[in-house]
Amino acid sequence: NDLDLDGSITTGTGDLNLGASDGGTLAMGDAVGDLTVDNDELSRINTQNLNFGSTEGSGDILVDGVTADASENIVNMNLDATGDGNSVTFEGTESVFNTLDVQADDGIYVNTNITTDTGDLTLEGDADNIADGNDAVNFADGIRVESANDLNVDASTGGINGAGELFLIADNNVNVNDTVTVTTKDAPTVEMVREYFNSRGYVEEFADKFFYYYNSLDWLNTKNK
Repeated sequence: NDLDLDGSITTGTGDLNLGASDGGTLAMGDAVGDLTVDNDELSRINTQNLNFGSTEGSGDILVDGVTADASENIVNMNLDATGDGNSVTFEGTESVFNTLDVQADDGIYVNTNITTDTGDLTLEGDADNIADGNDAVNFADGIRVESANDLNVDASTGGINGAGELFLIADNNVNVNDTVTVTTKDAPTVEMVREYFNSRGYVEEFADKFFYYYNSLDWLNTKNK
């Protein structure tokens, strides 16, 4: 079920469609799935559009650490997990593409940074606009998604969810088309601060001063974070 690419593929202005017909998981970069295209294999693909997962029967898509060098000759990277119940997960280390269009039926999970260095970046977590699963774009805490042109984020049914700080950056427009919910972290209690400093050999008086000073600032530092 795996792709074993010993040579190179060039389609010119045509498209290249890669997928699995048996519902297998597709993987790219350092991720591992039933059908995996690693960075070395990606670097030997030259195409206008790489449609990954576009064939009927393809399953979930996993992406980890796709490098700029590996994706350099793929003008448009299209990750298609629109089969019923399918999702796309970005994990491990940052992935970089020229342009990126991600379409999922049942959610996109962004657990690492994503960048496009020439064109648009689109994340659609609910491609069929029908409530039938997670249907959201889900960001882990501290995630940075950056587009060299427009950044589009959409999930009509499940919404757009951030587990903490979230950075959506574009050289042109940031288009967030649905409700965004970001989970904020609870401020520490004085007991938590005392326990922290006590474990490091500081007296309770020092811990109390630290707590009451930053509590008065709503726990913002000099950079307003």
